[in-house]
Amino acid sequence: MAPDPLCVASLNFAEQLLVWGLRQWMAGRHNWPSVEREFRRACPGAAGIVAANALADTIGLIAASARRPVTCFPLCSRAIAADEEALIALVAAVQIHDRCHAETRARDLMPACMVPVLLESADVLGAALAAADRRLPPRYAFAPAGTTLH
Repeated sequence: MAPDPLCVASLNFAEQLLVWGLRQWMAGRHNWPSVEREFRRACPGAAGIVAANALADTIGLIAASARRPVTCFPLCSRAIAADEEALIALVAAVQIHDRCHAETRARDLMPACMVPVLLESADVLGAALAAADRRLPPRYAFAPAGTTLH
């Protein structure tokens, strides 16, 4: 049985913040000041601006160097695109120091020579969010609903 696709309502606040920031970027950089404001509200102190800048760096790297076109849904969409889910999983993996999964997600998005750069940027993003107690659950490690062990 395939796991249910993610929707915005099923995400925690930190995950929603990442998806919203990514969608704002894709809608146009003119919207970025509102992303920075929201990150400052969500992550007190320096963590908010560090997280917003790290998200901009991470998305900018992906936009400039991705191996393939990256899919992102519009701001109003309730669904989560596979690449949006990949960004969530990448940041969740670096937050819990799961380097293997983080590298796998990064390699799916980027050419091999850019993977270390993306991981460094995602590390900064994950650390800034974690400093503000905005942790992303490692959903990729959860068993799908209805899974049983025999």
